[in-house]
Amino acid sequence: MEHTNPLRIPELLHEILAAFNPSTDRSSLLSLSMVDRFTHTVAAPYLFRHICTNIDRIGLLASAFKSDLSRASLCRSLAFVLVYDTTRREPVLPEDIFNTLYDDLVTVFTALSLKPNLHTLIWNKAFYGCSIALPQRVWTAIASALPSVEILKLYVTSYDWESVMQTQFIHLRVFELNVGSFHGWDCTPLVNLLQTLHDLEQLSLELPSCSGPVGLTLQSTHPRLKRFSFTSGNLFSPSDFLIRHPHIETLYLESEQQFDHPNQPSFRALCMDEYCLRLPSQSHFIQPPLAHLFLRDLEDQFYQSDIELAIVECHSLRCLEVDCFRRPEEEPVPPSVNKLIQKLPALEELALLPVLNLAGSEEGIPAVVLLNAALESIEFHPSLRALRLFNRSGTLPQERLDDLGCLPPNLKYIGCDGLRTSLIYVVDRQGGKNFVSKTIRRDLSDDWVERSILGFLSECS
Repeated sequence: MEHTNPLRIPELLHEILAAFNPSTDRSSLLSLSMVDRFTHTVAAPYLFRHICTNIDRIGLLASAFKSDLSRASLCRSLAFVLVYDTTRREPVLPEDIFNTLYDDLVTVFTALSLKPNLHTLIWNKAFYGCSIALPQRVWTAIASALPSVEILKLYVTSYDWESVMQTQFIHLRVFELNVGSFHGWDCTPLVNLLQTLHDLEQLSLELPSCSGPVGLTLQSTHPRLKRFSFTSGNLFSPSDFLIRHPHIETLYLESEQQFDHPNQPSFRALCMDEYCLRLPSQSHFIQPPLAHLFLRDLEDQFYQSDIELAIVECHSLRCLEVDCFRRPEEEPVPPSVNKLIQKLPALEELALLPVLNLAGSEEGIPAVVLLNAALESIEFHPSLRALRLFNRSGTLPQERLDDLGCLPPNLKYIGCDGLRTSLIYVVDRQGGKNFVSKTIRRDLSDDWVERSILGFLSECS
């Protein structure tokens, strides 16, 4: 009986290819596509469907599109990242390749515009680590490929991107814009664009914290908006934006801008910084059904009494993250945080993330010092199941993991976040000893909500 090679069965090959992760398995996809003409034909759509490319490879992508324009029509998502030299602070991008880079970007986006099928474009902050300012011709090419986009994340450093704001988006659902260097910028084109985005579900605006843009009003209304992020200085009088968007579930405020609070907020995840917390009536944001609260960039004594009372009385709260400035001579866990933890018996996850720039060294607070202080703070906590810490190295000493000492009765996970990756240590108990029995490695998400350990492991109650 003649046996058919499994790689000659299209349906089976499609199942194999569908199981690949386009971000982490791209080299395997490429290898499979090069077996022969048949596998290349079947695998090509998977190779070009989700593209995440380093900037030094944009020329290869431009060449691929030039040789076969149909490849561009297969692309559903495109994300740009930049290769970092680990020995330097700044990304490596020689000045003499800029013009070639611009030409290649025009080629790529012009090809994508011929048969618009692009769903996602991510132009992230890392790409601009060396302050690249794209010329108008590149932005015009980018804009030509955007009408079909549903997810758009842009980090913009030049004022020549007005063609993007003039795009007639059909179904834009997620819009994240970082124009943090646009001091004194006239926001009128952005205001006009926001007025047209009726299908938005997520909106993120990162503006300068001082000498901010002019003309932003936030008078637009987006009936489906569930997530809102706003970073800026104080730009206008108190806004009713949150009242007009009662379905927002995730709210991030890093701003001195005051927002009127809804009487019955629907926030399930909330992040506020020091400046935001100092504004009047902010305690009204902290109430059920809030489950995840992130307090960031805080000084040592950061609680107003009404804020602390609101946190304690928010019985739906399950995850608390605290990001504090700590100096070398100070205790890693501020006394005010320690005191608060004891008043939250239903808390299931705690993250202690001390800001590093005042910690006295490149590594910040040593991981074992922070771990010891954190464990001391939560030693008798009745419901805590996950503890998350931050250390640049992203690891904890093995000898400490072999003997964790006394732990809360239900603590199951200890996480250590590095700069780009995170380790989750699984706690086991045997013979009266607490130790780490397993380690899970994960990429650290840019999304602060998705960094939760219990959320990542799908154990949120």
